[in-house]
Amino acid sequence: MTAKVKYSISEARLQQMMEEYQEKGGRVVGFDDGSLRTGTVLFLKNGQKLWEFVAYEEYLNEWSSDEIIIKYHNLPKKWLKRLEEYEKVSD
Repeated sequence: MTAKVKYSISEARLQQMMEEYQEKGGRVVGFDDGSLRTGTVLFLKNGQKLWEFVAYEEYLNEWSSDEIIIKYHNLPKKWLKRLEEYEKVSD
């Protein structure tokens, strides 16, 4: 499940993308709150014909960070495992 695209994304665009993804029937799960930005967000296709994404905060220095998003056909197992662990703790 190699990454197809990895790029920086603005906070506003990430929020817009989350809304659009949910409108298309996808599932958006946020965890690992970021220190300056959103943190980690998984975009799960939820049975739809959609790409899957991982967005996370990348440290630049003590005053700034960047939001990175990676596009996948299917999420790698490490992200699905982190989601499973998060859901166990959340219940």
